[in-house]
Amino acid sequence: MKIIGGDLPHAGNRLGRPPLSDSRATFPAQEAGESLWVDSGRSALRLALLNLRARGARGAWLPFLCCSSVIEPFLDLGFSLRFYGQGREDGATAPFWLAPPVGLSPRRGEVLLFIHYFGFLNEGMTSVLDRLPPQMRPWIIEDAVPASLTEGTGRWGDFTLRSFRKFLPVADGALITGREAFPIGKERLEEPDARRFRLKGWSALGRLLFPGGGRRWLQLAQEGEERFDGVPRRPSPRSLSLLKRIDRPGVIASRRRNFAALLEELGRRGLLGSIIDPFTLSLPEGVAPLGLPLRLRRGSRDETLRRLRRDGIFSPADWGVNALSREALDADRETARRLLVLPVDQALEDDDIAFIAERLEGCPRSEPRP
Repeated sequence: MKIIGGDLPHAGNRLGRPPLSDSRATFPAQEAGESLWVDSGRSALRLALLNLRARGARGAWLPFLCCSSVIEPFLDLGFSLRFYGQGREDGATAPFWLAPPVGLSPRRGEVLLFIHYFGFLNEGMTSVLDRLPPQMRPWIIEDAVPASLTEGTGRWGDFTLRSFRKFLPVADGALITGREAFPIGKERLEEPDARRFRLKGWSALGRLLFPGGGRRWLQLAQEGEERFDGVPRRPSPRSLSLLKRIDRPGVIASRRRNFAALLEELGRRGLLGSIIDPFTLSLPEGVAPLGLPLRLRRGSRDETLRRLRRDGIFSPADWGVNALSREALDADRETARRLLVLPVDQALEDDDIAFIAERLEGCPRSEPRP
């Protein structure tokens, strides 16, 4: 069985190529301040929080809609948490990331984390931040991990987080940038996890050379993923070398092309407007999509994901309302239980796009559970 989505297959031998550019040019950061390479987005977040704790921060605001790995570093470091919403009350299919946040009232000295979802700029949040008086501004962590290759991120955060494992064929590699020098930085980084790198590397190379052995490569990738323990580490030298040689414009162009092709294929099969609705029919300039976000009209989101995984198709973002937010707004719960994100990565071929649409067409039609 071939795997579609998930960890990317190895892209061939790029180590013989000269670097295309330095890392700051290849992966844009703030013009001022400091940048630091780490192994994962979770490590980048933990470093940001360690620095903000050193500046007196103890409370934080997080979105209802986020991955559990975002919450864990806050809890580990003793932050008190509050949550805000960003779902659409009207149930419209317009992108929820264009809606203003709801229930958000951070104070100066607290931490506000917001996310650029699925590669798109979170314009609903940034429009609020642009109007916020300086004296009311909290510490801001800009989670650009799902939009790590998108232009325009990094303009709002005191710290901006990017991670490239879901965009590029590397075992590790994330970037934290800050507006000021880090009080706590490189001295807190452990050595790279060589075992994790080997597991991820074998999986990526196996997918390239023997794509039909998907289950085996999936198992290796999962074993490697389980070794991300939240301890901030330096990235492996090989990943850094690969990152500096990646054809970033080519990767972005491929993802944008696959986004459009998958949307077209879903429409050709009559799925748009019947069982799914796209949040958007086109990509803004500069957006490098993590996946194709859709709103499920009919059928169970969780059952659909299970069905697709059985067929070897893996969503790049399958999280919903986090487990701690027991008072999540109805609009956010509705968004989470109907949200389906399909892969559009640069490894997809025309047959893969047709297969994704075909398997989605055959998914059960029972209603999602409340």
